[in-house]
Amino acid sequence: MSEISSFLHHGASHITPAKLDKLNHELPLVKAELTQLDDTGYPHLINQLNFLAEFVEDFAEGKLPHTSFHAVAAAAFTLIYAHRVVDLIPDSLGPTGLMDDSALARATIIIFEKQLRSYADDRSIDWSEITSEA
Repeated sequence: MSEISSFLHHGASHITPAKLDKLNHELPLVKAELTQLDDTGYPHLINQLNFLAEFVEDFAEGKLPHTSFHAVAAAAFTLIYAHRVVDLIPDSLGPTGLMDDSALARATIIIFEKQLRSYADDRSIDWSEITSEA
């Protein structure tokens, strides 16, 4: 997980308020495209990415004033990465192509679990729908 964690932190460090604002404007399209993912083998991926999208959107709209920018930047980077046409493992490979997207989403959720779980609790979102916890 350390390589994914390093990749996540590096990518998040490049998220600026301007990039976050741009992503926020593109989120309706991103969320619509998420519904087209073949998440076979990664049953939580779509829920995770939608959850991160809602988290970013709420932050961008000023609804999460006590949330760290780093957590939001990590979520934003994860969404931008998952939305890319070309990434480390091409999504065109079917379910195998989502391995990197899933790893990045899980890393974001694990690293920022305290903030994300609190967000889920505040929104009455079942945490087990986001994670692989039973």
